[in-house]
Amino acid sequence: MAEKKRKHGKNVLIEAAMAKGLTARKARQFVNAIVASWTHALWCGEVVEIPGGTIQSKIRQGTERWMVKRFRNVNTGKPMKRDAIYPGWRMVVKFKPDRHLTFPLSPPKETAEELEARQIASELMGSPVSREMLAELQTALEKRSHRRPGALLTRLKVIRSRGLHTPNVESLIFYLAICHYL
Repeated sequence: MAEKKRKHGKNVLIEAAMAKGLTARKARQFVNAIVASWTHALWCGEVVEIPGGTIQSKIRQGTERWMVKRFRNVNTGKPMKRDAIYPGWRMVVKFKPDRHLTFPLSPPKETAEELEARQIASELMGSPVSREMLAELQTALEKRSHRRPGALLTRLKVIRSRGLHTPNVESLIFYLAICHYL
């Protein structure tokens, strides 16, 4: 079944105001008044504080341009020309994030060693191994004081060379622990 589209914009704010006990009309008026005050403040060049930072409008300078615009008169069908003047300046809105605002970082890309270790672990278990399972194997190995780089991959290769297969992560952790005795 297809997921519902997430709502964005003023409707979310209106629904939140309605959840606080306002009627639909009062909530819409409330949100529209706030947006109108923000628009007026930005037009005047004032700083507007919003959750997550501040927004402010600034005027950017440029060069004034004249262009000849060609169009067709709808009533008569005749082609016409008109001079169009574009002012050099333009108003832009700048967002300045709060210093204490943190954004979630994307997970780091998997290295070739991690990818190979995950493939071998998948072979041994007979089912796909997630990154979380691989992290669990790594922490279990580090608890037994094997912090040498590549220890997990080396031990997984030894277990595969011995022809062992495991049904779950716990038994694979056990095999990693007794790898030297196999």
